[in-house]
Amino acid sequence: MKAIQITAFGGPDSMHLVDLAEPVPGPGQEVIEVTSIGINYADTHQTENSYLSPQKLPLVPGIEVVGIANGRRVLAPVDSGGYAQKARAHSAAMIEIPNGVSDEQALCMLVQGSTAWHILKTVGHLQKGESVVIHAAAGGVGTIAIQLAKLWGAKVIAVASSESKRALAKSLGADFVSPVTVARKVVTIPAITGLSGKLASSTNSVSHTLRLLVPATIDANVDVTINSNDGNFIPVGLSELDVKSQKVLDIPLTFAKIDQPFSVIVNSDQPIFASVLSSFTYGKSPEIAWATGADELKKWSVNLTGSRPTLNFVGDRINVQISATGTNGKKIVKKLSASNFVTWRAPVGLNRLEVTASRDGISGGVIFLPEVGGIGSSYIPMNNGANLETAAEPISDAGVISRG
Repeated sequence: MKAIQITAFGGPDSMHLVDLAEPVPGPGQEVIEVTSIGINYADTHQTENSYLSPQKLPLVPGIEVVGIANGRRVLAPVDSGGYAQKARAHSAAMIEIPNGVSDEQALCMLVQGSTAWHILKTVGHLQKGESVVIHAAAGGVGTIAIQLAKLWGAKVIAVASSESKRALAKSLGADFVSPVTVARKVVTIPAITGLSGKLASSTNSVSHTLRLLVPATIDANVDVTINSNDGNFIPVGLSELDVKSQKVLDIPLTFAKIDQPFSVIVNSDQPIFASVLSSFTYGKSPEIAWATGADELKKWSVNLTGSRPTLNFVGDRINVQISATGTNGKKIVKKLSASNFVTWRAPVGLNRLEVTASRDGISGGVIFLPEVGGIGSSYIPMNNGANLETAAEPISDAGVISRG
């Protein structure tokens, strides 16, 4: 039979098409006439001998196949190398493929599909109505995880690195798609929420923690500026911070007022990641929300179904236009102008918002707070290329949280 074999570890050049003897089944095994093979990242590790377990030469890579075994069309993990015309597998591990399911569809489910399932259900115990962040959303595991999470009634926040990948995640049902965050010397977190109005009660509370990470090997010198309706300032202790490289630094923002939103601007002499963890208590119900850095705003839109977000903007000179369409079809236009910081609460009955910046140097973020008596707080950066497709009342009591 024909097979792909390697006799020396390395890259693709080490793989050769050869003639080999057909595999002989042992007890409880069958030989599969291979019609399709799965190609996994693990195969690369096999050929480089960087897999979880040491590999032995000569080696036929490949861990999953589709083919015919004793007249049945099956999907199976193999132990004799999948890059071959015939492979050996345990009968108990074979899965018969239903009519109407292609080889390619079946192969997606053995490694990537089972990984997505177990991450969401076995590890995360994902439930209807919860929120889940899926990184690498356009990859093998990510694309299946989006579909499974939506099937189970969850809200999906998908993170991907390019416009085409974000479009794929959106087409698979993601509620919100966002670009990958990169380390920057200036990180603007435009919207960190307090508990305004009737939510600011004796039974509700919120606290905030700034989290910093310098990914490179050089320590950073950092200044942290706070903007709010009260003005902008650098709090005592947050000027010329020495942030050690490759170590997470958590800073409690104990000065933050409970009853109003604010923004954080991190200026660093080295590229840095920054985010703010907000911890809420609604009565006896604890929750969290992560606020992350936002791009310089150009144009951003959101489709709403019953929610009333608060929009926050930060910049030296803020000029933005908000165009909205109501559920009754009526269109409204709101122009905001300010210095440093401004907020705007969407009125009841809007279907869609579109935000356009009239000048450079503006960043924006969206805060969702629950109605009185409810729970659920969340934050969305107005990142270019991000698009919020649906939002009822987004929640952040996520049973599954993924941090890259």
